[in-house]
Amino acid sequence: MKQIYSSAKEVYAWLGLDADGSDEVIQAFCQVAECMWDSGLFGKHQATK
Repeated sequence: MKQIYSSAKEVYAWLGLDADGSDEVIQAFCQVAECMWDSGLFGKHQATK
């Protein structure tokens, strides 16, 4: 975990309870990240999924 977070430019974390629509937002973030991963937008030095 140290390696993951130490090389991150930004980290966002939600530590609270679920709110109206929060599950949908998290799901959308995951879909965007998957698209970025598949298109190579994470760069040449990407780790494994």
